[in-house]
Amino acid sequence: MDSNNLIKNTLAEIEKKHIKPEPKSKYLLKKYSRWGMFSAVALAAALVGAVMYDLLSQLDWSTYQFSHANFFSYALSLLPYLWVVIFIILAGLAFWVIRKTNSGYRFGRMQIILIVGGAILAAGTVLAVSNFGGNLNSAMVQDFPNYARMVPTKESQWSQPQSGLLSGTIENVQGNIITLQDFQGQEWQVDLDQNTLVRPTADMQAGELIKIIGTVSGQNIFKATEIRPWGGMGSMMQNMMGSGGGCATGGDVCQLPGGNINGDGPQGPAQGNGYGPEGNGPRGMMQGGGMMGR
Repeated sequence: MDSNNLIKNTLAEIEKKHIKPEPKSKYLLKKYSRWGMFSAVALAAALVGAVMYDLLSQLDWSTYQFSHANFFSYALSLLPYLWVVIFIILAGLAFWVIRKTNSGYRFGRMQIILIVGGAILAAGTVLAVSNFGGNLNSAMVQDFPNYARMVPTKESQWSQPQSGLLSGTIENVQGNIITLQDFQGQEWQVDLDQNTLVRPTADMQAGELIKIIGTVSGQNIFKATEIRPWGGMGSMMQNMMGSGGGCATGGDVCQLPGGNINGDGPQGPAQGNGYGPEGNGPRGMMQGGGMMGR
């Protein structure tokens, strides 16, 4: 077939199918809408990544010995598989969208992976630093009761009393007994003794959230061996950073040989034995004595 016949046949086909040139505005709209779709998908994947980062950073990775034989199986049990699946789907969709852009044919597979990964990493870092992912995760925990059953949360991790982990809000402090309400609304009696260790930033006042390590000793009775603040770093990080000798250093824990929850033991908080909000030692916290003493 010579060139003249090819041209005639092509023109005939165009007339037959009523093919008309598209306006430039329509071409540009299609072009930028695809890149806009890629941006939206990449941003959604970044948000999912920020949520996963918030979930994992809030967990205490030093408690694996309470429920798992080794750290590897413990880490697998804490992965937020729901968000992992969503993240993979969104990342794959972002890859496909780039392939469908007008210039997508120019990029190799590895180049597209680097573009998608770089975009998600950059946006995810901004969302994580601005705590956008953390705020979304908190809203999901509060507004969707089943969410905590679908992904590992800090609340679910520290709601395993049979495994030695309990947490909740302090309702009342009386001597060496704390009345605590857990996240399921159950009331617990938490018993302390002279061997109980208390992290220096744990606020032992009514209305405060705390985490407790110990054992179930009766019906809704929990014997505490260690008390930690709800927020802040896990025990491994605290031990790595702390090197001081008293409660005020932030590295050690307060121990109560003879003292009680109000810091009224025979030696008093000035000797490092009181740890409650009402510690009345003459030197108090600045000397490494009572945690909240005055």
